[in-house]
Amino acid sequence: MMQSSGVYKANALFNLHDYEGALIALDEAERLESNNVNASVIRGNTLFMLGRNDEALASFDKAIAVDPDNIAVIEGKQAILTILGNSSP
Repeated sequence: MMQSSGVYKANALFNLHDYEGALIALDEAERLESNNVNASVIRGNTLFMLGRNDEALASFDKAIAVDPDNIAVIEGKQAILTILGNSSP
């Protein structure tokens, strides 16, 4: 799947620890393509870094709903659950 420029921008901002900027870029990317798995994963990671854990897990759930066989997405959600002390998927 090709990533939109908004997803690339969000990923770059995330890597620069500009989490609020990443969320803004993701809003734009998801307006253009609402079921972008990569955008949902980056959003989940970004929200987790901001301490917005319930929203982060919801973003991973959205990605899993779009691509239920994506092991990387499932493992990403599991990693957050493990960090939070809840190992159930």
